[in-house]
Amino acid sequence: MYVIQQFLWWSFFKSVSLAFNLKPMEISTFFKISYGLYTVCTEFNGVKGGYIANTVFQVTAEPPRLAISCSKNNFTYNLLKQARKFTISVLHQNASSQLVGDFGYKSGRDISKFDAHQFKKGELNIPIITEGCVAYFECEIDYEFEVDTHVLFVGQVKAAELLSSSQEPMTYANLPNHPKPKPAKKT
Repeated sequence: MYVIQQFLWWSFFKSVSLAFNLKPMEISTFFKISYGLYTVCTEFNGVKGGYIANTVFQVTAEPPRLAISCSKNNFTYNLLKQARKFTISVLHQNASSQLVGDFGYKSGRDISKFDAHQFKKGELNIPIITEGCVAYFECEIDYEFEVDTHVLFVGQVKAAELLSSSQEPMTYANLPNHPKPKPAKKT
């Protein structure tokens, strides 16, 4: 499965390079950038949304602010724009493939991602994934920056909790251990 994922990424970057007349890139270089894996969630008017993110980083220490990146095509994008708040749950290495699959490979337009997974609501009254996580943050959005196909949302941390000190955070390198789910067979 990992080889297939690398081939698909290579095909994507090659086609983008050709389409925009860019110098060919060695796709394996992108797999050397270290990323964590997180669930980012929000809720607006009773509609919950969430996705797997690999772009989360600390922007400031005082006050504490974190940034996330979200595709404008993502179901959660419009919810983030309206709710103006989000949660980040730091996945651990033993998080279930179902959690990674539901939040990473499926759209909230098609399924209710929260039905099959443990979550709670915190101080900001939006979903916090607690299943398969080592820690979480609750943030209110202060800034946003459009960058082509994505938006960077910067949020001030309003609450945070360590859920497990014995588990290690999941990184992008662990993703091949959580293969993309196969589509259900039609009957």
